[in-house]
Amino acid sequence: MNKSILNFIKEDFQYYTFLLAAFLLPLWEEYIPILMFLWVLSSVLGIGRFRMNYCKAMVLLVFPFVIYFLYAIGVLYSDNIKSGLFDLEVKLSILLIPMVAITASKNIKINYRLILKLFIIGNIVASLFCLFFAFKNSFYVNQVGYLVFDTSHWPTLTQHLNFFQIVNGGYSNFSYTYLSKIHHPTYFSMYITMSIIILLDFLRFSKKKLWNVILIIYFILFLWLLGSRAAYLTLIFIFIVFALSRLLKVKRKWIVAVVIVLGLFSSNYVILNSRLGKNIEEVYEILTTDKKLTKDSDIRLRLWKSGFEIFKDNIWFGVGTGDLVKEMDIKYKQYDLELEREYIYNPHNQYLTIAITLGLVGVIVFISWIITTLFITIKSKQFLLLYFMLIVAINMFFESILNLIAGVSFFAFFYSLLCAMYFSEINKGNPTAESQTID
Repeated sequence: MNKSILNFIKEDFQYYTFLLAAFLLPLWEEYIPILMFLWVLSSVLGIGRFRMNYCKAMVLLVFPFVIYFLYAIGVLYSDNIKSGLFDLEVKLSILLIPMVAITASKNIKINYRLILKLFIIGNIVASLFCLFFAFKNSFYVNQVGYLVFDTSHWPTLTQHLNFFQIVNGGYSNFSYTYLSKIHHPTYFSMYITMSIIILLDFLRFSKKKLWNVILIIYFILFLWLLGSRAAYLTLIFIFIVFALSRLLKVKRKWIVAVVIVLGLFSSNYVILNSRLGKNIEEVYEILTTDKKLTKDSDIRLRLWKSGFEIFKDNIWFGVGTGDLVKEMDIKYKQYDLELEREYIYNPHNQYLTIAITLGLVGVIVFISWIITTLFITIKSKQFLLLYFMLIVAINMFFESILNLIAGVSFFAFFYSLLCAMYFSEINKGNPTAESQTID
């Protein structure tokens, strides 16, 4: 085979695969499995790049293997082997994280900012696509034949509400699932939040700071339209942590000022969002009084209650990798939750999902993985990896992220990429490089 072709396969193929995956991840959910196949294949072809000095931070790559191993063991005591094997297939990219991270090519390490920029561009294109269809769907011909523009999905039922009330209530073509045409709003919100974090990092060395600020504001507004309560809480928490970290650097007070303003602006979401306020109030009443869940309760509270009862009955090792759906269906039938049965809902909480599937053993391993990663990133001042893990850890309270391809691919892609960047800095003997650290 031609030497130039071999060199392309060993070095450039993985780099271009990362570029392609970063751009398309927010855009085409149905093609994500193909992207992840290329992502893995490019790493297999570059396995010769492995060097033992990566073992200095290998603890970050041990946990993906251990958690996948527990899932594999869980198949052995599951009643539904077929379902368990399918779950292992969905989570296969978790097992392959170590290989991808340790075989990252030189081009990826040098040009990783371009990879991050393409992810941002992909999110811009995806969000504009959603806005275009929201505008398109807001035009209709009324009974007298006139073309009317109305942002409400149910114009006759929301005539007394203003635009902000319609969006916050989820009744608008510009809100929640009516807006998010590509991904579920929660997963799309994770992608957007990650883009905001990347832009905040770019603020420290970019020459086009104004454009970065404009894009951050645009993404924040788009998050409001998506209406994901998990995204609201994640963004506020991230802004608080980021602002506190910036206070340590008095030379750049303007960055702190910008973040504080954006943080206050984001906090207003919680006040304006009636659904989030209702959920917080209901959780408080359930915890402090004898109030019981009803069919009018938020659906996630019903899912969590059902899931927690299953966990209590299988506390040590869980029900097995393939029996989650079956056990949840039994609880839905017990509580006469017809909607949950119809749509085969999972617990919508990654920690609870692992607790049900793998028991307390799995939960301890998984939480240890998150805490260890956060501790290492704080100690080594790895900005992007730290905030990426915070984004994922918070959203896992509201979604079973690792149970769907859109979530597990997002996690595997960025975890492997950012770990590769961290390992590269360790090998260079420069753990405080500007582009990846909190300076």
